[in-house]
Amino acid sequence: MVSKKIIYLVLLVLLLGIFGIIVSFNHSRPVAIETLNAHVIADTEDVTVGDLGKISNILISQYQDVKKGQVIAEVVVPSFTPKRQVKSKLQSTDKKQIEKDYEDAALMYKDGVISQDEYDRSIENIEAKQATGDKEKNVAEMKVNRVIKVYAPMDGKIVWGNLKVGDTVSKDVVIAKVNSSYKEVLAHFSTAYSDNISLGDKAHIKLIKYPEKQFGGVVNSIGQPDKKGLPITIIFEGETSDIDIMNGDSAIVKLEKK
Repeated sequence: MVSKKIIYLVLLVLLLGIFGIIVSFNHSRPVAIETLNAHVIADTEDVTVGDLGKISNILISQYQDVKKGQVIAEVVVPSFTPKRQVKSKLQSTDKKQIEKDYEDAALMYKDGVISQDEYDRSIENIEAKQATGDKEKNVAEMKVNRVIKVYAPMDGKIVWGNLKVGDTVSKDVVIAKVNSSYKEVLAHFSTAYSDNISLGDKAHIKLIKYPEKQFGGVVNSIGQPDKKGLPITIIFEGETSDIDIMNGDSAIVKLEKK
């Protein structure tokens, strides 16, 4: 007869074998690692006018792609010429008339046509007329409008505020932003998955604003754990320039491991 010890030993070996098969099977199956703690990262630069003026033309539509240096808007800026002093010159015809007035007054006084008092008043009027032509005059300020062009600071997608043609914009106030064409996702996973995430792992990205779309991605970097968990960056695979993906957009990221 077979002893009980041998039977127990055989059963133990069988159990260990079954356990090993189960563990091996589980390790061979894809493991989905998912996090809701993720958002898009895209470089952003502010657009300012640098002066006070009014929007006269908007050349680029909301969310349209732009190139660095491309004109995106035009702003009318009022400016003024400074006050200045100019001397008014008498025209030759005016000079001749004044000389004739002097001569006429003298002849009429000599011939007794006018009295001494009338002659003196005539001379005073002629001198006043001459002084008016020679004195310095203030030239008033003149308003001159100039148009300045606003350029895109980098390649990317334009994001306007609530601007329209005719709106007044202030100096150094941000009127728009340009989000970079290069985008990635920063995702934080539980540190329990530290050994399950590797560079180059494939990712599935869902953006909260586009729940019906799914984007592919690849793990590009793995950072040191912080208060939020294990930070990893994922770059998008495929073309995304026609999609309104902005800095800070919330995302869901799923990694699949084998």
